[in-house]
Amino acid sequence: MISSPVTWYAARAGGAVAYVLLSSSVSVGIALAGKTRLPGLPRFAVKDVHRFLGLLAGTAMAVADRAMTATTTR
Repeated sequence: MISSPVTWYAARAGGAVAYVLLSSSVSVGIALAGKTRLPGLPRFAVKDVHRFLGLLAGTAMAVADRAMTATTTR
């Protein structure tokens, strides 16, 4: 299989996006665990944001994994 620059960039971009999303999800999770009230947001909304960020991070990791699998280094 011959790799193209598109798969290389997709792998790197997917990894970077996954890193940012995962960091955001962890930050929101820590805010939830610390019983910190975020002004203007009910607790259930913050939980939904935390869950959604986790799902997006997993999707970005899957994209990065597929792109890295498609990329060959020869």
